[in-house]
Amino acid sequence: IMNQSMMANWNFKLKKGVDATELEEMILKEFIPAYEENFAGIKLFLLKSDRGTNQGEYSILLVFDSIDERNEWWPAQDQSSDKAEEAAGRMAEMYEKLQSMIEMGTGNDWLVIK
Repeated sequence: IMNQSMMANWNFKLKKGVDATELEEMILKEFIPAYEENFAGIKLFLLKSDRGTNQGEYSILLVFDSIDERNEWWPAQDQSSDKAEEAAGRMAEMYEKLQSMIEMGTGNDWLVIK
């Protein structure tokens, strides 16, 4: 089971006054490429809810090849590895830009059953 695929998500909303198109372009053209470069092996996808209780809200989906790969970056909940801390340090300006545009919500890690 340790080779099972993993996904994680970060849910968020736009801050008041932030243009949705501007946010989406920044995430797609700047944040995702920088993240995938600094956190090698993790693939990111931007999701937007178009129906349901979270309509209009966003999530970033992280895809890992395995639990082991996720654990290389985050060995336990709310615990980053040195490797993750270094990568996050390189992303500091990008994180600040993203955080100026969004209100973070909850997140989860998901095992891919099938």
